[in-house]
This record gives sequence, C-alpha cells and structure tokens, in this order.
Amino acid sequence: VLTKILEINDTIEQKELYKSIVRYNNSQNSIDEKTFVASSPEFIRLQRDFEQKGFLLLIKQSDKNKYKEKYKTVTELLNRNHSLLDLYGLELNKVEDFTIPLEKLLQIILAFLKGGMQAYQKKGNLLKPETEQYKSVVDFIKDNNAVTTNTLLHLYLFYYKMYLQRKDTDVGIVPIPYYAIDCFAKYECKNDATKILMNLDTKEKISRLYRINRSASLFYANYYTREYQVGYNTMIKKNIEYNKMEEFYLSATQAENMNE
Repeated sequence: VLTKILEINDTIEQKELYKSIVRYNNSQNSIDEKTFVASSPEFIRLQRDFEQKGFLLLIKQSDKNKYKEKYKTVTELLNRNHSLLDLYGLELNKVEDFTIPLEKLLQIILAFLKGGMQAYQKKGNLLKPETEQYKSVVDFIKDNNAVTTNTLLHLYLFYYKMYLQRKDTDVGIVPIPYYAIDCFAKYECKNDATKILMNLDTKEKISRLYRINRSASLFYANYYTREYQVGYNTMIKKNIEYNKMEEFYLSATQAENMNE
C-alpha cells in the first residue's frame, strides 16, 4: 500500500496547500468542501448531540453509509425523538428521513441570521471558513448562552415542517421555507435566538405560525410576481422588500387572530 506522510504547518497558506493535496490526490473520488470542515470540534460535538436526540447530522461524505449500517430500522431513533416529532406533527418512516445534511442546517441558521435571500444566494459560502456566512453560523452554534442543541433541532424541524407541507400555487411554492425562517426571526423572535424555543413549544403555536407563513408567502409572491413580472425562482433570489413582507405578515397574523 502506497503511503504518503506530509507535515503541514498551521498557517493559512499551508492549510490551502493541504486542501489542494487532498483534492487532487483523490481525483477518482469527489472531494467537496464538507470534507475540509468536518473535523471542526463544533460540528463533531453537534453530530454527537444530535444523535443522542435521534437525529443524524451528516458532516462527512461517509456518514450516510455509516448511519445506514448502524441503524437498520427507525425504532431506536423514534424512541429518542418521538415527542419532538409529535410536537411538529411529523411522521418519519425511514432512517434517511432522520438525516440532516450539515449544509442544510447551516442554510437554515443563515436564514435566521441574515435573511431568506442569503439562504438561497449565499449557501455556497457556508462550508468555506473564510467567508462571512460561515463565520456567522459557526458563531451562532458556539453561543452557548443563547443556543442549545434543542434550539437548533427546533429551528430545523420548523423549517422541515414548512418544507414538507409546502404547496405549489399559481405564483410558486408556499410557504416559502427560508422566508418563513426569516419572518420567524424578525417578527416572532425579534432576532433574539433565546426566543426560538418559547415560540415553538406547543403544537398550537407551531400550527399557527405555519398558517401565518403560508398566507404571508402567498401575499408576498402575488405582489412581487405581479409588480415585477418575474417568476418564483427569480423572486426568491432577489432582496426581500421587508416593508411589504411585514405588511403581509401582519395581515396574515390579524386574520389568524380573528379566526381564533
């Protein structure tokens, strides 16, 4: 077996050299950016904590196969997370349903921190340690005073509920999942991560927020596509007009309050 041992200094230039050596010496197997951030202590800790709660965070390319071998059925995972799934009204039947790609989780956090547009437009930066987006989401994960494993799981499951229950309409898909996370951050949490859990602690609150975001997304998409004569896929990559979004979100909230 041919073995190469390389000693790399801990400098930015040497780290880039290391990445190049790994990438171009593995030309037969695709090496993505996740390979180079997978060894981060924060992501390894998060993966361990998620698994204890019955969710499988994929931080390495090999993790999907590893968990497929480890968990032949969903029984053990369901024993750990059935109360959370019940809270969000979710039924997951396959082991792969419990897997969460690292970049997807980071994308959701980015939507909470920087808005829905960045979640769509800047997701390519989330696994690049030198970028603002990567630094922002990692700092969020590290903020133990405001963010716990439960915080991150609830934020993910709130997104996942929006994703699974979205409907295709004449103006696009509603609720718009990353817009929903954006609105949740601004109008429910006031950009305060400590308020995430208190806003998602009952079935009634979660269902209510789903309905509000579905309506607000529909109002906004109707307005935007009509005003600018563009399609849904163009709209979600443009800056959000928050004055309009707030107007529609408040209208949807008022309608929900009247129905109650």
